[in-house]
Amino acid sequence: MVDPEVPSLLQGDPGRLRQILTNLASNTIKFTQAGEVSTMGSLIQKLEERVKLRFEVSDTGIGIPENRIDQLFKSFSQMDASTTRQYGGTGLGLAISKSLVETMGGKIGVESIDRRGSLALLFFNIIGDIHKKIFSIHPIKFIPKPPFSY
Repeated sequence: MVDPEVPSLLQGDPGRLRQILTNLASNTIKFTQAGEVSTMGSLIQKLEERVKLRFEVSDTGIGIPENRIDQLFKSFSQMDASTTRQYGGTGLGLAISKSLVETMGGKIGVESIDRRGSLALLFFNIIGDIHKKIFSIHPIKFIPKPPFSY
């Protein structure tokens, strides 16, 4: 779902953004046997010359132990061998997503509660002209949302 306040004309790389969101959603679906998976795009701030956007992918899946969160975006990283056997994967998807997000000038992060679910967050600063409705993606500071609960 995308907030109707998000401008409809943004200059950037929609293919890469789609690839990132698809990868995050695929992971959440893979690790959520019951419950729900949701995606959301929202407007954080709208000024004359820029907009700040937030994208999130959340789930009620298996969650991630706190001591493993820092390993998520590293190449070939898996929670443990049993996770790899049960769910498959190479451990490259999140590393590639992080690289793409940072190349586009954004930030990515994860909040999780073990055995309760996870929330992946993407932030982009879109610079442009609100009157011409043309914006380009540039970096912003990563500001995480307060911890979530289920």
